[in-house]
Amino acid sequence: MRRRIVFTVLAFGLSLPATAGWRWVAEGDCIGPQLQGAPGNVPEPDRCTPEMAGKTALCFPQACYPGCQYLDLPSSKCLPGADTGQIYTCEPEPAQPVK
Repeated sequence: MRRRIVFTVLAFGLSLPATAGWRWVAEGDCIGPQLQGAPGNVPEPDRCTPEMAGKTALCFPQACYPGCQYLDLPSSKCLPGADTGQIYTCEPEPAQPVK
């Protein structure tokens, strides 16, 4: 019985759709035009909008004052830099058709 429950939970978990929002890409740095900054360890969910799709958040959770920089640059275009942070890319919810 226990094996069946574990299998059911695993099968259900694997079939869940991907959630929209900020997706972690890598650890590193990203030099580009900064749009804005905000305090916090991870990107703010509300900042992942259709206008930010594919763009980058660079977060520094280990700093004395943790924060994130929001960059007008696709995460795939990040260039190496001196700092080591957490690089995220925005994958917003697709627009819903108007009925």
